[in-house]
Amino acid sequence: MTEPLLTIEGIGVRFGGVQAIKDVSFDVAPGEVLGLIGPNGAGKTTLLNVVSSLVKPAAGRVTFDGETITGRKAHAIARGGVARTFQIVQPFRNLTVAQNVAVGAMFCNAGRSAAAVAEACAEALEQVGIAGKRDFLPSQLTLSERKRLEVARALATRPRLLLLDEVMAGLNHAEIERIIALIHAINRTGLTIIVVEHVMKAITAVCHRVVVLQFGEKIADGPPDAVLSDAKVVSAYLGDRYAKRHAARGAAA
Repeated sequence: MTEPLLTIEGIGVRFGGVQAIKDVSFDVAPGEVLGLIGPNGAGKTTLLNVVSSLVKPAAGRVTFDGETITGRKAHAIARGGVARTFQIVQPFRNLTVAQNVAVGAMFCNAGRSAAAVAEACAEALEQVGIAGKRDFLPSQLTLSERKRLEVARALATRPRLLLLDEVMAGLNHAEIERIIALIHAINRTGLTIIVVEHVMKAITAVCHRVVVLQFGEKIADGPPDAVLSDAKVVSAYLGDRYAKRHAARGAAA
């Protein structure tokens, strides 16, 4: 049996008197695309912050590639192979697209030569589909392109685990379809991905498995179709209207 790449074990997080995450545990297998969903305030981003060491848990531990990484510095986590994007895209405004991506390439690989950085940058920009805008400033990009820039900067670190935090938020239907295709392409390279998303179409299209959080607790974990049909998930998050549409699509298929 393949050992998990990431193990989240009994994680608890408190902010003052608020229990943001309570005893959450699950594994992520190498090459898996895991969806992390739930209502606003459920603890999804907080959990990504724990994995990337931006938040220190009050309980539990995170294991990556067999090593406990809980308590390590955030830059050490990134250099160890965990990259992420953020809900609010904040590129360096005075740097070009290529320079923004080069920051990621250099940050996690301080000993890289200029040629190696340029190669990593070019590969990442080509992979996300904005190589033609390498000399643009971020202000000259659309929201969808800025989202791709964020992904490219993460990919330039050459990670083994990619954390995507609502990378489709604010995008239109066509842009979402292109991001779905991008995630598939990234995953085909062997990269393990955790996707935090509210767009259920994307979750069902790209994820092998889905974990659902509500009020900081895990309430479901399994294949997308089974999880999105679960009565607890429908009640807590999706609503009866989604459940009826989901059931109708299943019947039609």
